[in-house]
This record gives sequence, structure tokens and C-alpha cells, in this order.
Amino acid sequence: MWVIDQIIEYIRNMLIEWVIVNTNGMFEYFNETLANVASNAGVSPMNWNSNAYSLVRSVSDNVILPLAALIITFILCYELIQMINEKNNMHDIDTFNFFKYVFKAAIAVYLLSNTFNFVMAFFDVGASLTTSTLGIVSSSNAMIQVDSAEFIESLKELKVHELTTLLFLTWLFRGIFSVLSIGVYIILAIRMIEIYFYISLAPVPFATFGNKEWSNIGINYSKVILAYALQGVLIIIGFGIYSELVKSFLAEIGGGAFDFTKSLGFLIGISVVLLVSLIKSNSVAKSVLNAH
Repeated sequence: MWVIDQIIEYIRNMLIEWVIVNTNGMFEYFNETLANVASNAGVSPMNWNSNAYSLVRSVSDNVILPLAALIITFILCYELIQMINEKNNMHDIDTFNFFKYVFKAAIAVYLLSNTFNFVMAFFDVGASLTTSTLGIVSSSNAMIQVDSAEFIESLKELKVHELTTLLFLTWLFRGIFSVLSIGVYIILAIRMIEIYFYISLAPVPFATFGNKEWSNIGINYSKVILAYALQGVLIIIGFGIYSELVKSFLAEIGGGAFDFTKSLGFLIGISVVLLVSLIKSNSVAKSVLNAH
């Protein structure tokens, strides 16, 4: 009997050690994601992947820009014809109207020739706001740790089959947390690829600013770009809210192993909510700016 008791005690101690390691490691993926999320959410397209940016810039300059030049030429010709018809074949034209037309055409051409500078300016502002938001979230001690002495002591009161069940659950939810973390990176990568799609076509909407009827295209495009820039702020806020909810919940349930076991489902539910909120962050930013 003494030998059997020693073997059981050895197994219990081993299971307790594994549970503690799993419990402390459950949030490692979240903490690592929060620490590195700025490298994806707060970086400009130029710095996220220089090769991809160069490719997009090359396509825009050599394929899309000539099309945009045709569009702006059509718009300027249309504006000139419209002005001539309105002024009785230029018999009633005022010199000021002619200079106004030339000035508007010069601004339109300037906007088109500096399209990428204006687009990157949006993302530079967004990167600055995201970095500032990340500083606030990080200063609130957003990292999650489960190292309660009460929790560790409560493990010693559990039997072998209870420890085995808890170990299985911590393995399961640790794996789910890792999948959720990978999902976050996928969302951020998809966001950046969508941004590359939008900036590759930037010359086309920028070519429409010269006409009153067509300018809504350029205005809405600018709203969409600004929404993507501000999405990084919402992503950081989502991580901060998630961290505070988890820490508050862990503080409320106490450090008991039994309470923690019952709460694992709730914790994974909050993590799923985080993933869904990150997916919705872009639509929220667009709705705020009334972009579509």
C-alpha cells in the first residue's frame, strides 16, 4: 500500500505541475499577440512588406495611372465643353471662369500625380494613432497571467481523475487559444492585403476629384482608406477590452481550481467574441465615416 500511495502521489504531483504549466501558458499566445500586434495593426503598407508595396506601386504607376490619366482627360474635356455651352459658345464667358477652370485642372493633375503621397499620409496618421493607443493599453498592464497561490494550493486537494480532467481541459483550451491567436494574425494579414488592393487602384478615384458629379467616388475612396487606417486603433482597443474582461473575471471567480475549471468555457467564449470583434472592426470604422 505504501508503494501504491507513493506512486499515486508522484502522479498527482506530476499532473499538478502540468496543469500549472498549461494554465500559465494558456494566455501566452494572447500576450505575445498583444506585444506584437503593433507590427501589423500600426504599420503603414510601405513598411509592412516592402516587396509587396513595390509590386503594388509598380502596377499602379504602369497600369492604373494611364487609365486614370484617360479618365481625368475625359473629365477636363467634359468640363470645358460644359463651360462653353453654358456661356453661349464662349461669347459670354468671363475671364475669371477660364482661370478657375485652369486652376481646378492644375489641382486635379497635382492630386493625380501625388496620389501615393496622399494615400500614405492617411496611413501615417493611422499608424501614429495606433501606436499611441497601444501605449495606453500597454500601460494598463494588459498582460494576463494566472499564477495565484490559492489556485496552486487548491490543486493539491484534487484527486487524480479530477487533475486528469483539468489537464485535458487546459490542453484543449490552450490549443483553442493558439488557434484564435493564429486567426488574429490571419485577420491582420487579410486587412493589409485588402489595403494593397485599394492603394493599387488609388489613381482612378483620385482622378475624379476634378468633377462635381464624379467627385463622390474620390471622396468615398478617401473615407474607406481612412477607415482602414483607423481600424488599427479599434484592433488595439479590442485587445485592451478583452484583457480587462478576462482579468476582472479571473479576479471574481477566485483562485480555486474548481471555479477555474467551470470558467474555462466562459474564457474561450470571450476569446471568440474578440475574434468576431476584430472581424467587425473594419465595418465599424467604415460606418463611423459613412464609407461604403
